[in-house]
Amino acid sequence: MKFHHQLISFLLVSPVFSRYYNSLLTDFVLESTPNNSLMKRVNPTPEYEEAYLKCGNALKEKKYDECLKNVNNEYIDNIDTNCNFFNSEKCQDFYSNGLAIVSECQGDILKEDRNVDQMLLDTFMAEYKYICSKDEFGEKCPYYVIAYSTYNNVTEPMIPQIYEKQLYSVIENTCKSPICTKEFLAFNEQIQKHEEIYTKYKEENRKIKEKKGKIIVNKEKRNFSIEDFTHVDKETIRELTIQYLKSEECRNLALKEEGKIKMEKEVKENNASLSKNNRILLVILLLPILIFTFL
Repeated sequence: MKFHHQLISFLLVSPVFSRYYNSLLTDFVLESTPNNSLMKRVNPTPEYEEAYLKCGNALKEKKYDECLKNVNNEYIDNIDTNCNFFNSEKCQDFYSNGLAIVSECQGDILKEDRNVDQMLLDTFMAEYKYICSKDEFGEKCPYYVIAYSTYNNVTEPMIPQIYEKQLYSVIENTCKSPICTKEFLAFNEQIQKHEEIYTKYKEENRKIKEKKGKIIVNKEKRNFSIEDFTHVDKETIRELTIQYLKSEECRNLALKEEGKIKMEKEVKENNASLSKNNRILLVILLLPILIFTFL
């Protein structure tokens, strides 16, 4: 199964999703090519083959596919239903226990499969939590708006200048909510962890790229921007974005937003009090007229 989520690419996460994973999860739960992982295994023993098939069929029979869905336009269009599945006790248990949630997958012969698939589950869980997260007022976090827009325009080419403006807007609005900032960082940290494990597992040597971009601050237009954006690689953009989200500048936006909301609340309460006092004053002024009328 090829993981290529437009939103993930758009929001600067690891290219690990563009690689192929072959495992029990992709064979049975995610409905990839049946038994693809088994066929790629060099000379599987009859015992392993039997355990593999029993485990996979047990996962499928218990319908754990409800807990693992690709985040695409259909997922976004039914976001509330899908987030309910994500938060359900059944799915949370599955994310936590992995393949071992069914007895057929608990044998020592499948230990390697459980370890590999747990990495996949951890990443799925982080992504769903990221998409389903809400701010302090129960509203969807800013990156959901981008997700919806991205998936409903998936065939249109991404224009760097528009992408740049959208990114800055999303990040600044994310900074206004400590909850959304926390979930954004948690997801990216999980992706980073996933990539490190994946790289180690495949015995690949990562090359450290020279960072060309740097954060610049333009207080007249925006708090966050990246110098020479269109010529900076995605990995650098991601790292600079995370760096900004962890900065004092980002935290200050949340404090400013909190002060703004508090002020608006006080103004609203004062207006309500003033309106009430005006009504009382009006009644007092009209009272003699009313008394005179009914006498």
